[in-house]
Amino acid sequence: MAQAPARRSEDAYGQLTALLLIHEDQAAWDAFECMERAAWAASERRHRVAERLHLAAGAASRLGRADQARTLWREALEQDPRHATAAENLAVLERDAAPLTCPALFGWRQVLPIDWMRRLSEADAAHLESALGALTASDAYLETIYLAGDATVRALGAQLLTHRLTRESPVQPIPGGPPERRAAVILRDLARQPVGTSEERTELLRTLRESGLVDGDETVQYWDGKVLRSVQVLSTQIDRAPRPTELSRAQGEDASADALIAKLEQLVETDDDRRRLALAKARVALASPGRRIT
Repeated sequence: MAQAPARRSEDAYGQLTALLLIHEDQAAWDAFECMERAAWAASERRHRVAERLHLAAGAASRLGRADQARTLWREALEQDPRHATAAENLAVLERDAAPLTCPALFGWRQVLPIDWMRRLSEADAAHLESALGALTASDAYLETIYLAGDATVRALGAQLLTHRLTRESPVQPIPGGPPERRAAVILRDLARQPVGTSEERTELLRTLRESGLVDGDETVQYWDGKVLRSVQVLSTQIDRAPRPTELSRAQGEDASADALIAKLEQLVETDDDRRRLALAKARVALASPGRRIT
């Protein structure tokens, strides 16, 4: 995969995506340099160029090359000013003056089957459990896309891992291979990684505490945005009350899952793909401990 030269733009994109997902960062960078010399590169569409530059910037950032990553993300934005993930990564890099070890590289379209979104958005409350159980990605893959995904991918990945805290993974370990790491272990590890926001990492620990998988006097590792700290999750109470929304006002104490979904359908007014994703995330949240919609 790393050695084969891409013969067209579509092949190049797939090659970079695969290499970055398996953390072959140097191979991804080498492949990008080869692509820059390819005959098809000169006629590539601007949004394709932007995506290729964005992925190459991610490889450079992972390799600790802040200047190269900064230059490539800026070039990606020149090609496509609406590339939100490239803009987000560039802003973090310039704020911290250091390369991102886990930059956001992929949206849900790149790493999650569209059929997943369709199943979750179309399943009613009675069939939601079976729909979730049919999502056959391993816990390890959910961890991988969480570490490399944008905010939407992280949210859905975290919800699916949370759903599996009290359930068996639908994927069995490969015979003779290493044992499968389970959701509880993965969520602990994600809380100590410089990925996402401090609120997202705190929520992972709260979820484990509420599920009885972190004791009140237990010390766990948490990345506070600057350093790795040892902390105790003493309470599952939210420190700051959320602002009221149309959804929260309509929810009430006794609102059913179906009523919440119906209300969300009224509130989400956008294109079909984004609406489907919002509904999918809500359905997963409603089936998870604590029933949080993020």
